[in-house]
Amino acid sequence: RDLMMSDNKGIAKDSLKLSISQVLTLGINLLNVMLLSRFRTVEEYGTYAQMTMVSTIIVAFFSSGFAQCINYFLANEKSTKQISNFIKTYYAIISVSGIISGVLSVVLIPAFVSYFHNVQIAHYWFFLLIYPFSKVLNDGADRFFIIYHKTNQLMLFKARYGVTSLIVVVITILFKWSFQTYLILFCATEFIFSFTALQMLSRLALMRRPAKEC
Repeated sequence: RDLMMSDNKGIAKDSLKLSISQVLTLGINLLNVMLLSRFRTVEEYGTYAQMTMVSTIIVAFFSSGFAQCINYFLANEKSTKQISNFIKTYYAIISVSGIISGVLSVVLIPAFVSYFHNVQIAHYWFFLLIYPFSKVLNDGADRFFIIYHKTNQLMLFKARYGVTSLIVVVITILFKWSFQTYLILFCATEFIFSFTALQMLSRLALMRRPAKEC
């Protein structure tokens, strides 16, 4: 009974941490959107929204179901070797999916330009190439941290990512850099944090096993 109460308290703490993390992330994202919509032109912000939307749709199509398999496998597997092999295989598959998503986004640029009647999309092809790839890598990262009960690391990771993305927006505004420069910095941030998450999870899988689910 004491063990069950302890587990329940642990779950409650993790849930509270995740809720706080989600609220902070949402707040930072909202602030980013407000700053972008305020200090960028209507055309620039509209282009950003359109590219984000099509990237999200393409990523959802190619990575559907991958993140859910993490819960099923890692919650039941206790072998460190099997877990390590699973993570390698998982990230190999979604990396290929991310590359396909990015390349397809670039290939479909003429269709996007025609649909939105926005020729500016073609000028920012690098965003459509990199953003889907980094988004695919990030989609499963949260689940790994949660299953390993590393919510503190997840909160710290999200906080660093949110603050960095906010700094990129603020610096771009203060120095009056172009929209293209902002997108380059944004993509660089996405790319760096995606591989940071990958490295953290790889080390975690080799050192520890997931805690037993109750």
